[in-house]
Amino acid sequence: MIPSFWTKDTRKYGSIFFFHEGLLCCVSVTPNYGHFCGYVRVLESSPFYKKDLYNGDYDSIDVHGGVTWSEPHLPWEKAEKADPGNWWVGFDTIHGFDDIANWDHESIIAETKRLAHELLTKECKTC
Repeated sequence: MIPSFWTKDTRKYGSIFFFHEGLLCCVSVTPNYGHFCGYVRVLESSPFYKKDLYNGDYDSIDVHGGVTWSEPHLPWEKAEKADPGNWWVGFDTIHGFDDIANWDHESIIAETKRLAHELLTKECKTC
């Protein structure tokens, strides 16, 4: 279910959290541009827990634009206050080829669920 503050006509800032296949997921709107981003918190038992964004660890993950976030906190949280057991993996829809009109609430939630499934079923190529 889509929260009432998310309308089809406007992109009000905010985030929603939900579980998919046992993983905590978050969909948010970037405050500067109004594009959607999707994040999944991976478990410590995941091969993607605390993996580096830039050395190919996420090459096996098929998500829109590739994985663009891999940190112990969400982008709007202060890094020093991050829960040490958290690890968030995410993607965004603000690439040069993206059109904000192509991403509605249902599609960003579906892509975030797909990311969760990928993180549960794919192997880390460099691990």
